[in-house]
Parts: sequence; C-alpha cells; structure tokens
Amino acid sequence: MQNLLNLAVEKDIFIIADEIYEKLIYNDAEFVSISSFGEKYKEHLIIINGVSKTYAMTGWRIGYALAPQKIVDGMSKFQSHSTSNACTISQFAALAALTHSQETVEEQRKIFEERRNFITKTLSEIENISFVEPSGAFYCFIDISKLIEKYSSLKNSKDFCMQLLHKSNVATVPGIEFGLENYIRISYAKSMDELKEAFVRIKDFIQQMK
Repeated sequence: MQNLLNLAVEKDIFIIADEIYEKLIYNDAEFVSISSFGEKYKEHLIIINGVSKTYAMTGWRIGYALAPQKIVDGMSKFQSHSTSNACTISQFAALAALTHSQETVEEQRKIFEERRNFITKTLSEIENISFVEPSGAFYCFIDISKLIEKYSSLKNSKDFCMQLLHKSNVATVPGIEFGLENYIRISYAKSMDELKEAFVRIKDFIQQMK
C-alpha cells in the first residue's frame, strides 16, 4: 500500500480503496486502512465502505465514501441525477449499526471463521481441486482446472456451475464472471447445516464425473 500511495502522489492520481470487509478478517490478521499512512496522501484517496457485509444489511443499499471535498461534491451531483436517496428507514438502521455496540459483529465474525475452517478442511479432502485459504470476507475461490482437463464432460467453469446446479441443486458462481476462467466461487454465508449438505452434494457430484 505504501508503494501505491507513493505512486499516486508521483503521478497525481487517485486510489479507490474498498474497505467494506474491514471487520470480517481471520487468523488474528489486523486490518490496516489505507487512510492511516499519513495526511499527505489523503488528497489522493477515495475510500469506499458500507453496512452491507459487516451488518448483513445487503438489501438496505447503504454505502458511504471518504474523499477530498471536490470529489465528494462531484459524486453528490452525479448521484442526485442518477438515483434517489436511500430511504429513511435504511439510514436510521445504518446509523444504529455503526454507533451501537459492536459485540454482535465479533460474534458473527467468529461464526464466519468457523464456517471458513469447515469448508477449507472439506475442500482439502477433495481430489483435483485447489484453493487459497480465505483470510477475510465469506467467499472461497476454487481452482477446478484439473477437473476440466480430466473430464471431457466439462468445458469451463460456467459449465461446471450449471451442471452442479441442475444435477445437485447447489448454486456456485463461475470464475469467468470475475475475469478468471477455470475457477468457481462459493459463499459460506449460509448456515453450517446448509454448508455441510452442500459439500456432501459437491463431493458426490465430482466423484460421479466421467
């Protein structure tokens, strides 16, 4: 981040930092905001955050940004001509989430970490796939390139996801939607019981491939 900040100052450009997962990190990792590197960089920063992830308020559509005044003014003009404001209920709910006790946030983070530990252990037992252990958020990006190479019935990540959905009723997202083919993304925002059932089905689906 320090190198990026130095480059931003040198080239007179902006860095947009998405910090929406700041509270959902694991393995005793410490979140470091890009705004903490010193005042001289702040004129080059646009920080994006919101209540969707930490407070499970995805459908409430509340986000916010920190930026130099001229950028905020431009954002406000654009927003006022492109969409209406967030409803009053959402705004007051977001205010309560941000200003009241954060104990429930830590409780939920521990639950996500438990689920993360379960899926990484389970994935490590499945042959011909690999993954990087998630250090934050509630997703896992899984490399299925060996499966695609091994089985003629698979064409790409989208094909894998569609077959898994139709044959096993498990929904995943193809990696190509994130610009990377031969991967799939799964979410562990569901309950542990649902995750256990999903992985039984995923295992069976892969074992039955031809």
